[in-house]
Amino acid sequence: MLYHLFAHIFRAMLTLLFCFAVCSEVYSISFDSDKAITSETQDQETERERNQEYVLELNNKAADLIAEGNLGDAKTIINDALSVSYVIDDDEGKAFAYSNLGNYFFSMGMADSVIAALNEPYTQLQHTSRAVNIGNLIATAHRENASFSDALQIYQEVLEKARAEENQSMQAAIKQNIAGVYESLGDYPAAIDHYLESLSLAEQLGDSQTRAVVLENLGTLNLSEGNYELAETYIKQALEINLDIGNPRYITGNYINLGILYKSTERFDEALESYQKSLELGNQMGNIVTKLQSYYNIGILYNEMGNYEKALEYFQESLEMSRQNNIRIGYFYNYSGMGDSYLSLENYSEAIRYFEDALEIAESLSQVEFIKNILNKLSLANESGGDTAAALNYLKRYNSITDSIATTEREEALARQETLLNLRTERQNRELAEQALASQRNALIRSLILLFVVALALVGLFIFYQKKNRMNRQLRERTVELQKVNTEKDKLLSILAHDLRNPLSGLQGVVYLIQEGVLNNKDMDLMLKEVDHRLQHGITILSNYLQWAQNQKDGIETNMEPVNVREVVEECLTGFKHSSQKKGVTIEIEIPGNLTMLADNNMMQVILRNLISNSIKYVDENGVVTITAVEESNRVKLSVSDNGVGIPELKKGDIFKSFSYTRIGTRGETGTGLGLSICKDFTEKQGGNISFVSESGEGTTFTIELMKADVSEKRELLTE
Repeated sequence: MLYHLFAHIFRAMLTLLFCFAVCSEVYSISFDSDKAITSETQDQETERERNQEYVLELNNKAADLIAEGNLGDAKTIINDALSVSYVIDDDEGKAFAYSNLGNYFFSMGMADSVIAALNEPYTQLQHTSRAVNIGNLIATAHRENASFSDALQIYQEVLEKARAEENQSMQAAIKQNIAGVYESLGDYPAAIDHYLESLSLAEQLGDSQTRAVVLENLGTLNLSEGNYELAETYIKQALEINLDIGNPRYITGNYINLGILYKSTERFDEALESYQKSLELGNQMGNIVTKLQSYYNIGILYNEMGNYEKALEYFQESLEMSRQNNIRIGYFYNYSGMGDSYLSLENYSEAIRYFEDALEIAESLSQVEFIKNILNKLSLANESGGDTAAALNYLKRYNSITDSIATTEREEALARQETLLNLRTERQNRELAEQALASQRNALIRSLILLFVVALALVGLFIFYQKKNRMNRQLRERTVELQKVNTEKDKLLSILAHDLRNPLSGLQGVVYLIQEGVLNNKDMDLMLKEVDHRLQHGITILSNYLQWAQNQKDGIETNMEPVNVREVVEECLTGFKHSSQKKGVTIEIEIPGNLTMLADNNMMQVILRNLISNSIKYVDENGVVTITAVEESNRVKLSVSDNGVGIPELKKGDIFKSFSYTRIGTRGETGTGLGLSICKDFTEKQGGNISFVSESGEGTTFTIELMKADVSEKRELLTE
């Protein structure tokens, strides 16, 4: 034991002495060559910086090429950037290159390749500034593969990392991607909540690009749900933002989604216009992906419109571009579209050929849903073409995959259950926060109620004040009305005294001459006729005043009944026999004997007396007054016309106003200014209307329009 112990000690001492000697030698050499080493280190550092700058240039170029859709050149440059970054051990360069590689695979429609290529670098490059971008790409690939639990786990991980780095722009991007997971899970409220959170954060940052992307996603969500109007609003808002910031890559996506929306709502012209705008931008940018997508969508549109030959042209163009750039997902879509066209054209052999090509691509991409879809189309095409055996074979394969998918869906349902449980926990936490906000809201509501009560009291005071002002205003208006009535009354009494004094004075003179016996028989007859005329005139004046006064008090009620028009006119004319003969006026009646109207007989007497009196008053000697009545539909039009002096143009507007207009007749006849006003009031009380036509020097026609009455109605009234 002691021997072995001493042996170990001895060997250790020898080792220490050897190391001391070696270190001394190295120190001596390094001291002698210190300047040379320092110079070499500086050169190496400068070279490393140049190489890092070169890698950065390569990565930026690759990112631009991917954005332009030039995927072939992009892949070559990504490989160069990775090679150089590994040689110089540039982790930031590696992270950027892997981020570009993920975007390249996404452009090729290869989500599985994204996961395979980025999983290991993501673990190794956590310390780099682009670790969040790489994790976000991996999570998005899982989402596209329907691995929602994995996607959410990685999204939450990179979201926390973005928060730690205070990278708000990436936080907004990740939140909208999480919203996409919720959308895929069918939890639309949670999806919309996260989209809106992302939108709010983007607005705070002034990040127009992220705002546009979120609005676009909200648009496609509503498009898938059939909410076309809201979808159009969101997509157009996104397009407006992208046009404003000049981002052609995203503008093309906006136009394509608008085209899909318009196609879904059968607005085919607008859909074609949107696709052509996308194609035009793709040509300007040289973006291959955008161009082949535009051609493909135009082909789908023409298929929908039934123009299958035109659809095949666009599918062929898109397919050729996919071949030139080795975009295999483009092969699948265009083969499938061309198969649909030939199937609609009933060219079953060509349809089967293209569907088989599409199936081969789908199987190479391991896209189960694509395979299932094409198998179903192949079964239908073969059955339509008469090959029932082949149709049955494809149907069996379709059912087998469907059963397999059903099993997979059950497994995924269990995974979704766990995911949804996590979502429920998150929702519960959100509800607790909402409860805290609710208590604050309740306090705010109580304060608002108090303010409302105070405001209500102020409103009450204001209303009371307004009501008081309104009552005062009404009182003032009533006072003005009373003053006006008193003025009218005084005017009425003055006119009445004047108009009645003249005929009464004339009568007094005639009575005096009769008493004195100075008149012979012939003169006596003339004087009695004059007395009769003046009495009739005075009665008419007094009647008009009494009718007007009564009407002003609303004391006249109508008694509507069937009235024979000719009879009422002839009855009225008996009072004008003397005045018309004295002036030599001819009165003509042109009224059917059986024409009846629904009217108040007394009111019609008053109306006709005034109209006939006016006509006689304003015609010259030997003038003509014509009274006509005609039936029009269920109405009767009664007109009184004369060939007299007519009404001056300036006076026509005041013709129906009380006391507003009167003229001396052609032989000095006077009036009260009330006759036509009474005519208008009485006509309207009977449910009719009155109008006139007059030309100065050519005469006047007044027309009354009332309801026609059935003669049977009069018989029934008489029987009763």
